[in-house]
Amino acid sequence: MSKSQFKTGDRVFVIAGDDKGKSGRVLRIDRKKELVFVEGLNLKKKALVRSQENPQGGFSEIEGPIHISNIMNEERYNSRRSSSDNKYWGLAMMIKSSLYEQYKNEVAPKMMSSRGYKNLLQVPKLEKIVINTGVGTSKDREVLQMAVDTLAQITGQRPVVTKSRKNISNFKLRVGMQVGALSLIHI
Repeated sequence: MSKSQFKTGDRVFVIAGDDKGKSGRVLRIDRKKELVFVEGLNLKKKALVRSQENPQGGFSEIEGPIHISNIMNEERYNSRRSSSDNKYWGLAMMIKSSLYEQYKNEVAPKMMSSRGYKNLLQVPKLEKIVINTGVGTSKDREVLQMAVDTLAQITGQRPVVTKSRKNISNFKLRVGMQVGALSLIHI
């Protein structure tokens, strides 16, 4: 059980899941299970039993739980988006949106006409773009750092440093040596 930074009544922003991009007020928190109930989000249908107050019975919508890892304090989210610490945030959003727009407006119609697709759903979709680079077995950390910085500038996110999986004596390569960087863009 981790310590939660949320309290009842806080405004939170959902960063993952079905309600991604929505915000609301915290109604209650289950700290043992690390679940948060947010007003108006993750709604579930609940059957109502017939009673004197509700003679017809029926259904009502109640808030379902959202895991703590899928939400962020709204103030922190807004400050993070406008912060100069994350200098590549805007660039990444522009790359994603411009790539998708170009695909939707130019590539998909050309593929439909050239391949004879009758429906837009037949056109292959772009799901992710992987950009990687290898720097070899250079012992110089500056070369690897330059590659990481370049990929971060291109993609707008911090790349993963890749490590070798095998020993190759001719290249003086050992298992676990840092040999490159990789960045993944989900469209």
